[in-house]
Amino acid sequence: MDEAGIQIINKPAKVLAPKGAKDVHVLTSRVPGENVTVIGCCNAEGMFLPPALNFKSEHFIPRKPAGKTLLIMDGHSSHCSDVEMLELADRNDLILLCLPSHCTQAMQQLDKSFFGPLKTYWNQEAKTWMLNHPSRNLSRYQVGGIFGKSVDSATAANATSGFRGIGIYPLGQNAIPDHFYAISNIETAGSRP
Repeated sequence: MDEAGIQIINKPAKVLAPKGAKDVHVLTSRVPGENVTVIGCCNAEGMFLPPALNFKSEHFIPRKPAGKTLLIMDGHSSHCSDVEMLELADRNDLILLCLPSHCTQAMQQLDKSFFGPLKTYWNQEAKTWMLNHPSRNLSRYQVGGIFGKSVDSATAANATSGFRGIGIYPLGQNAIPDHFYAISNIETAGSRP
């Protein structure tokens, strides 16, 4: 399980224009964007739970099969140190495995195999919606329909390659290069020459 934010105001694509052009325009939403949190969850066989969209002021409690379930999450402090969250996981037979923070490149398969393609699809679909509705602002009320088209990026092949790429399944002890395990250099103020 992991989450990522998408902006209701989409990221404009690159615009090609003649060299030296002074007025180059791109279509985007006219209002400030709201951040929507996308919660994604899949297993190593490529099966996805339906992604959840978390809007500001709303809550999400995931559905899961009966019995104990291993939930692999990034190690952000909001996930792994919140007592209420840990108690909720315990009550629902969730075993939490928190990956180290700030190691997306090496260990967080959903960031690479799901959210990357999802954000690309989201930006394409949002741009198409705005081109088809030039007099309307993109708002939270259109997010579900646009997101539904974007979620096609959640393929079994993406999920399985994500787990394989970081060595979780099948177990690949050499999937993560040794330099990711190196001890950080610690410097204190005034210790530099």
